[in-house]
Amino acid sequence: MEADLRQSGTLQERLELLFRYGAPVERLPGLRCEYKAVSVAGAPQGAKRAAKKFVEYNRPYAAVDLISLYLKDKKTYVPPEMIADILERTVLTVPVENVHWSTFGHHVSDLLDHLEGSGEIKEQRIAMLEWVFLPLFGHHGRTPRILHRELSRDPAFFAKVIALVYKAENEEQRELSEEDQNQARLSYELLDTWRSIPGLVEDGSVDSDVLRTWVDKARKATRAASRGTDGDLRIGQVLAFAPSGADDVWPNTAVRDLIDDLGNEDVERGIESGVFNQRGVVSRSLTAGGVQERRLAETYRGYADALNDGWPRTAAMLRRISDTYDSWACREDVEAELREDLWR
Repeated sequence: MEADLRQSGTLQERLELLFRYGAPVERLPGLRCEYKAVSVAGAPQGAKRAAKKFVEYNRPYAAVDLISLYLKDKKTYVPPEMIADILERTVLTVPVENVHWSTFGHHVSDLLDHLEGSGEIKEQRIAMLEWVFLPLFGHHGRTPRILHRELSRDPAFFAKVIALVYKAENEEQRELSEEDQNQARLSYELLDTWRSIPGLVEDGSVDSDVLRTWVDKARKATRAASRGTDGDLRIGQVLAFAPSGADDVWPNTAVRDLIDDLGNEDVERGIESGVFNQRGVVSRSLTAGGVQERRLAETYRGYADALNDGWPRTAAMLRRISDTYDSWACREDVEAELREDLWR
Protein backbone atom coordinates (compact mmCIF):
# COMPACT_ATOMS: atom_id res chain seq x y z
CA MET A 1 0.00 0.00 0.00
CA GLU A 2 2.78 2.47 0.91
CA ALA A 3 4.38 2.01 -2.52
CA ASP A 4 1.07 2.73 -4.23
CA LEU A 5 0.63 5.86 -2.14
CA ARG A 6 4.05 7.17 -3.09
CA GLN A 7 3.34 6.60 -6.78
CA SER A 8 -0.14 8.17 -6.76
CA GLY A 9 -0.40 11.83 -7.67
CA THR A 10 -3.26 13.85 -6.22
CA LEU A 11 -4.54 13.74 -2.69
CA GLN A 12 -7.85 12.42 -4.02
CA GLU A 13 -6.07 9.53 -5.71
CA ARG A 14 -4.22 8.72 -2.51
CA LEU A 15 -7.43 8.80 -0.49
CA GLU A 16 -9.07 6.48 -2.97
CA LEU A 17 -6.23 4.02 -2.39
CA LEU A 18 -6.76 4.27 1.34
CA PHE A 19 -10.49 3.77 0.86
CA ARG A 20 -9.73 0.68 -1.16
CA TYR A 21 -7.27 -0.72 1.36
CA GLY A 22 -9.13 0.39 4.47
CA ALA A 23 -5.95 1.41 6.29
CA PRO A 24 -6.61 1.18 10.04
CA VAL A 25 -5.45 4.33 11.80
CA GLU A 26 -5.06 2.62 15.17
CA ARG A 27 -2.03 0.63 14.00
CA LEU A 28 -0.05 3.74 13.08
CA PRO A 29 2.58 5.05 15.50
CA GLY A 30 1.29 7.88 17.67
CA LEU A 31 1.91 11.55 18.39
CA ARG A 32 1.82 13.55 21.59
CA CYS A 33 0.48 17.03 20.78
CA GLU A 34 2.15 20.18 22.07
CA TYR A 35 0.66 23.65 21.75
CA LYS A 36 3.59 26.03 22.06
CA ALA A 37 2.66 27.40 18.67
CA VAL A 38 -0.69 28.52 20.07
CA SER A 39 0.97 30.49 22.83
CA VAL A 40 3.12 32.26 20.30
CA ALA A 41 0.22 32.95 17.95
CA GLY A 42 -2.19 34.00 20.67
CA ALA A 43 -5.14 31.70 21.35
CA PRO A 44 -7.92 31.49 20.36
CA GLN A 45 -7.39 33.98 17.50
CA GLY A 46 -4.16 32.30 16.55
CA ALA A 47 -5.51 28.73 16.66
CA LYS A 48 -6.09 28.57 12.94
CA ARG A 49 -2.62 29.92 12.18
CA ALA A 50 -1.10 27.49 14.67
CA ALA A 51 -2.97 24.59 13.07
CA LYS A 52 -1.59 25.59 9.68
CA LYS A 53 1.91 25.59 11.17
CA PHE A 54 1.39 22.13 12.62
CA VAL A 55 0.40 20.87 9.18
CA GLU A 56 3.27 22.72 7.53
CA TYR A 57 5.69 20.90 9.83
CA ASN A 58 4.04 17.55 9.15
CA ARG A 59 2.12 17.35 12.43
CA PRO A 60 -1.53 17.14 11.36
CA TYR A 61 -2.44 15.04 14.41
CA ALA A 62 -1.57 18.01 16.61
CA ALA A 63 -3.65 20.22 14.32
CA VAL A 64 -6.67 17.93 14.77
CA ASP A 65 -6.42 18.09 18.55
CA LEU A 66 -5.93 21.84 18.47
CA ILE A 67 -8.83 22.68 16.17
CA SER A 68 -11.21 20.48 18.14
CA LEU A 69 -10.50 22.55 21.26
CA TYR A 70 -11.75 25.69 19.56
CA LEU A 71 -14.46 24.16 17.40
CA LYS A 72 -17.32 25.66 19.44
CA ASP A 73 -15.58 28.96 20.07
CA LYS A 74 -17.44 31.61 18.07
CA LYS A 75 -14.32 33.81 18.00
CA THR A 76 -12.38 31.16 16.14
CA TYR A 77 -13.72 30.17 12.73
CA VAL A 78 -11.97 27.31 10.97
CA PRO A 79 -13.25 26.72 7.42
CA PRO A 80 -14.67 23.21 6.88
CA GLU A 81 -12.41 22.85 3.83
CA MET A 82 -9.38 23.35 6.07
CA ILE A 83 -10.67 20.80 8.59
CA ALA A 84 -11.22 18.22 5.84
CA ASP A 85 -7.72 18.86 4.49
CA ILE A 86 -6.18 18.35 7.92
CA LEU A 87 -8.08 15.11 8.54
CA GLU A 88 -6.92 13.83 5.16
CA ARG A 89 -3.36 14.75 6.01
CA THR A 90 -3.53 12.70 9.22
CA VAL A 91 -4.49 9.68 7.13
CA LEU A 92 -1.47 10.15 4.90
CA THR A 93 0.98 10.97 7.70
CA VAL A 94 2.75 8.54 9.99
CA PRO A 95 3.00 10.37 13.34
CA VAL A 96 6.36 10.55 15.01
CA GLU A 97 5.33 10.36 18.67
CA ASN A 98 2.55 8.80 20.76
CA VAL A 99 -1.14 9.45 20.07
CA HIS A 100 -3.72 9.20 22.84
CA TRP A 101 -6.21 7.35 20.65
CA SER A 102 -9.19 7.76 22.94
CA THR A 103 -8.86 11.55 22.91
CA PHE A 104 -8.04 11.60 19.22
CA GLY A 105 -11.13 9.50 18.48
CA HIS A 106 -13.34 12.02 20.27
CA HIS A 107 -11.77 14.86 18.30
CA VAL A 108 -12.15 13.16 14.94
CA SER A 109 -15.79 12.38 15.70
CA ASP A 110 -16.48 16.01 16.60
CA LEU A 111 -14.76 17.29 13.47
CA LEU A 112 -16.64 14.89 11.18
CA ASP A 113 -19.92 15.90 12.81
CA HIS A 114 -18.98 19.50 12.13
CA LEU A 115 -18.15 18.78 8.48
CA GLU A 116 -21.40 16.90 7.99
CA GLY A 117 -23.42 19.72 9.53
CA SER A 118 -21.68 22.44 7.54
CA GLY A 119 -23.10 21.35 4.20
CA GLU A 120 -19.90 22.62 2.56
CA ILE A 121 -18.09 19.30 2.10
CA LYS A 122 -19.26 16.66 -0.35
CA GLU A 123 -20.66 13.53 1.25
CA GLN A 124 -18.33 11.30 -0.76
CA ARG A 125 -15.34 13.03 0.77
CA ILE A 126 -16.70 12.66 4.32
CA ALA A 127 -17.59 9.04 3.57
CA MET A 128 -13.96 8.26 2.76
CA LEU A 129 -12.88 9.79 6.06
CA GLU A 130 -15.56 7.81 7.89
CA TRP A 131 -14.21 4.65 6.31
CA VAL A 132 -10.61 5.28 7.32
CA PHE A 133 -11.47 6.34 10.89
CA LEU A 134 -14.15 3.67 11.37
CA PRO A 135 -12.17 1.71 14.03
CA LEU A 136 -12.31 4.75 16.31
CA PHE A 137 -16.07 5.26 16.23
CA GLY A 138 -17.11 2.16 18.13
CA HIS A 139 -15.50 3.53 21.29
CA HIS A 140 -16.76 7.09 21.01
CA GLY A 141 -20.44 6.85 20.15
CA ARG A 142 -20.31 8.14 16.59
CA THR A 143 -21.73 6.00 13.81
CA PRO A 144 -20.60 6.32 10.17
CA ARG A 145 -23.91 7.87 9.17
CA ILE A 146 -22.95 8.78 5.62
CA LEU A 147 -21.62 5.31 4.86
CA HIS A 148 -24.79 3.85 6.36
CA ARG A 149 -26.91 6.11 4.16
CA GLU A 150 -24.86 4.97 1.18
CA LEU A 151 -25.53 1.33 2.06
CA SER A 152 -29.27 2.03 2.27
CA ARG A 153 -29.25 4.03 -0.96
CA ASP A 154 -26.90 2.13 -3.24
CA PRO A 155 -27.29 -1.68 -3.55
CA ALA A 156 -24.10 -1.84 -5.63
CA PHE A 157 -22.13 -0.38 -2.70
CA PHE A 158 -23.77 -2.92 -0.39
CA ALA A 159 -22.65 -5.73 -2.71
CA LYS A 160 -19.08 -4.38 -2.76
CA VAL A 161 -18.93 -4.32 1.03
CA ILE A 162 -20.33 -7.87 1.17
CA ALA A 163 -17.59 -8.98 -1.23
CA LEU A 164 -14.95 -7.47 1.07
CA VAL A 165 -16.23 -9.41 4.09
CA TYR A 166 -17.19 -12.82 2.69
CA LYS A 167 -15.37 -15.13 0.32
CA ALA A 168 -17.13 -16.26 -2.84
CA GLU A 169 -19.16 -19.45 -2.79
CA ASN A 170 -16.96 -22.48 -3.56
CA GLU A 171 -13.85 -20.28 -3.27
CA GLU A 172 -10.94 -22.10 -1.66
CA GLN A 173 -9.56 -20.81 1.60
CA ARG A 174 -6.61 -18.50 1.01
CA GLU A 175 -4.22 -16.49 3.11
CA LEU A 176 -5.26 -12.84 3.17
CA SER A 177 -2.82 -9.99 2.84
CA GLU A 178 -2.73 -7.35 5.55
CA GLU A 179 -4.63 -4.97 3.26
CA ASP A 180 -7.32 -7.60 2.61
CA GLN A 181 -7.67 -8.22 6.34
CA ASN A 182 -8.03 -4.49 6.95
CA GLN A 183 -10.70 -4.25 4.27
CA ALA A 184 -12.62 -7.19 5.66
CA ARG A 185 -12.51 -5.93 9.24
CA LEU A 186 -13.62 -2.40 8.38
CA SER A 187 -16.36 -3.68 6.09
CA TYR A 188 -17.64 -6.05 8.76
CA GLU A 189 -17.77 -3.21 11.31
CA LEU A 190 -19.65 -1.08 8.81
CA LEU A 191 -22.28 -3.77 8.20
CA ASP A 192 -22.50 -4.61 11.88
CA THR A 193 -23.38 -1.01 12.85
CA TRP A 194 -25.88 -0.51 10.00
CA ARG A 195 -29.42 0.02 11.30
CA SER A 196 -31.36 2.01 8.68
CA ILE A 197 -33.34 -0.15 6.25
CA PRO A 198 -33.63 0.96 2.61
CA GLY A 199 -36.79 2.92 1.92
CA LEU A 200 -37.18 4.23 5.48
CA VAL A 201 -39.03 7.56 5.48
CA GLU A 202 -38.62 10.33 8.06
CA ASP A 203 -42.12 9.72 9.44
CA GLY A 204 -41.14 6.17 10.36
CA SER A 205 -42.90 4.45 7.48
CA VAL A 206 -41.21 2.41 4.74
CA ASP A 207 -41.52 3.13 1.02
CA SER A 208 -42.38 -0.30 -0.35
CA ASP A 209 -41.26 0.46 -3.92
CA VAL A 210 -37.88 1.81 -2.81
CA LEU A 211 -37.32 -1.15 -0.49
CA ARG A 212 -38.32 -3.70 -3.12
CA THR A 213 -36.13 -2.12 -5.81
CA TRP A 214 -33.12 -1.97 -3.46
CA VAL A 215 -33.52 -5.60 -2.37
CA ASP A 216 -33.93 -6.87 -5.93
CA LYS A 217 -30.80 -5.05 -7.13
CA ALA A 218 -28.77 -5.99 -4.06
CA ARG A 219 -29.64 -9.67 -4.42
CA LYS A 220 -28.74 -9.66 -8.11
CA ALA A 221 -25.41 -7.96 -7.38
CA THR A 222 -24.43 -10.34 -4.56
CA ARG A 223 -25.38 -13.34 -6.66
CA ALA A 224 -23.30 -12.04 -9.53
CA ALA A 225 -20.39 -11.90 -7.09
CA SER A 226 -21.12 -15.49 -5.91
CA ARG A 227 -22.10 -14.27 -2.44
CA GLY A 228 -25.87 -14.64 -2.63
CA THR A 229 -26.37 -16.51 0.63
CA ASP A 230 -24.28 -14.11 2.70
CA GLY A 231 -25.96 -11.17 0.98
CA ASP A 232 -29.43 -12.51 1.80
CA LEU A 233 -28.49 -13.07 5.44
CA ARG A 234 -27.20 -9.51 5.74
CA ILE A 235 -30.30 -8.13 4.03
CA GLY A 236 -32.36 -9.98 6.59
CA GLN A 237 -30.32 -8.62 9.47
CA VAL A 238 -30.96 -5.02 8.47
CA LEU A 239 -34.66 -5.76 7.86
CA ALA A 240 -34.81 -6.74 11.54
CA PHE A 241 -34.60 -3.00 12.28
CA ALA A 242 -37.84 -2.29 10.42
CA PRO A 243 -40.44 -0.26 12.33
CA SER A 244 -43.85 -1.61 13.28
CA GLY A 245 -46.80 -1.05 11.01
CA ALA A 246 -49.66 1.42 11.45
CA ASP A 247 -51.51 -1.41 13.21
CA ASP A 248 -48.75 -1.59 15.87
CA VAL A 249 -47.78 -5.05 14.63
CA TRP A 250 -44.16 -5.78 13.73
CA PRO A 251 -42.80 -5.70 11.11
CA ASN A 252 -43.98 -2.89 8.86
CA THR A 253 -46.39 -3.80 6.04
CA ALA A 254 -43.74 -3.19 3.36
CA VAL A 255 -41.42 -5.70 5.03
CA ARG A 256 -44.23 -8.25 5.53
CA ASP A 257 -45.07 -8.07 1.84
CA LEU A 258 -41.41 -8.50 0.94
CA ILE A 259 -40.94 -11.53 3.19
CA ASP A 260 -43.99 -13.33 1.83
CA ASP A 261 -43.22 -12.50 -1.79
CA LEU A 262 -39.55 -13.51 -1.57
CA GLY A 263 -40.15 -16.75 0.28
CA ASN A 264 -36.43 -16.89 1.02
CA GLU A 265 -35.18 -18.85 4.03
CA ASP A 266 -31.82 -17.06 4.20
CA VAL A 267 -33.45 -13.62 4.38
CA GLU A 268 -35.79 -14.91 7.09
CA ARG A 269 -32.90 -16.46 9.04
CA GLY A 270 -31.13 -13.11 8.81
CA ILE A 271 -34.16 -11.34 10.25
CA GLU A 272 -34.41 -13.85 13.10
CA SER A 273 -30.71 -13.45 13.86
CA GLY A 274 -31.07 -9.67 13.77
CA VAL A 275 -33.99 -9.78 16.21
CA PHE A 276 -32.02 -11.86 18.71
CA ASN A 277 -28.87 -9.74 18.34
CA GLN A 278 -30.78 -6.51 19.00
CA ARG A 279 -31.51 -7.69 22.50
CA GLY A 280 -27.92 -7.18 23.56
CA VAL A 281 -26.70 -7.97 27.07
CA VAL A 282 -29.42 -9.27 29.43
CA SER A 283 -29.36 -8.68 33.18
CA ARG A 284 -31.53 -10.60 35.66
CA SER A 285 -31.49 -11.87 39.21
CA LEU A 286 -29.97 -15.30 39.69
CA THR A 287 -33.34 -16.89 40.46
CA ALA A 288 -35.54 -14.95 38.03
CA GLY A 289 -35.76 -17.75 35.48
CA GLY A 290 -37.08 -17.13 31.98
CA VAL A 291 -39.61 -14.38 32.75
CA GLN A 292 -38.09 -11.97 30.22
CA GLU A 293 -37.88 -14.56 27.47
CA ARG A 294 -41.44 -15.71 28.09
CA ARG A 295 -42.74 -12.15 27.67
CA LEU A 296 -40.88 -11.80 24.39
CA ALA A 297 -42.27 -15.13 23.22
CA GLU A 298 -45.80 -13.88 23.95
CA THR A 299 -45.14 -10.65 22.07
CA TYR A 300 -43.94 -12.37 18.91
CA ARG A 301 -46.68 -15.00 19.14
CA GLY A 302 -49.18 -12.17 19.22
CA TYR A 303 -47.61 -10.65 16.10
CA ALA A 304 -47.80 -14.02 14.37
CA ASP A 305 -51.48 -14.48 15.23
CA ALA A 306 -52.27 -10.99 13.89
CA LEU A 307 -50.53 -11.65 10.56
CA ASN A 308 -51.47 -15.28 9.99
CA ASP A 309 -54.20 -14.66 7.43
CA GLY A 310 -52.60 -11.92 5.32
CA TRP A 311 -48.91 -12.82 5.60
CA PRO A 312 -48.57 -16.54 6.42
CA ARG A 313 -44.84 -16.73 5.69
CA THR A 314 -44.09 -13.76 7.96
CA ALA A 315 -46.33 -15.27 10.64
CA ALA A 316 -44.40 -18.56 10.46
CA MET A 317 -41.12 -16.69 10.90
CA LEU A 318 -42.51 -14.83 13.92
CA ARG A 319 -43.61 -18.13 15.47
CA ARG A 320 -40.08 -19.48 15.09
CA ILE A 321 -38.82 -16.42 16.96
CA SER A 322 -41.45 -17.00 19.64
CA ASP A 323 -40.53 -20.69 19.91
CA THR A 324 -36.86 -19.83 20.33
CA TYR A 325 -37.65 -17.44 23.19
CA ASP A 326 -39.84 -20.14 24.78
CA SER A 327 -36.95 -22.61 24.65
CA TRP A 328 -34.61 -20.03 26.18
CA ALA A 329 -37.18 -19.37 28.90
CA CYS A 330 -37.25 -23.08 29.78
CA ARG A 331 -33.46 -23.16 29.92
CA GLU A 332 -33.37 -20.15 32.26
CA ASP A 333 -36.05 -21.78 34.48
CA VAL A 334 -33.94 -24.92 34.83
CA GLU A 335 -30.80 -22.94 35.64
CA ALA A 336 -32.69 -20.87 38.24
CA GLU A 337 -33.99 -24.05 39.90
CA LEU A 338 -30.49 -25.50 40.02
CA ARG A 339 -29.19 -22.36 41.72
CA GLU A 340 -31.97 -22.49 44.30
CA ASP A 341 -31.19 -26.15 45.03
CA LEU A 342 -27.51 -25.33 45.55
CA TRP A 343 -28.39 -22.63 48.08
CA ARG A 344 -30.70 -24.79 50.18
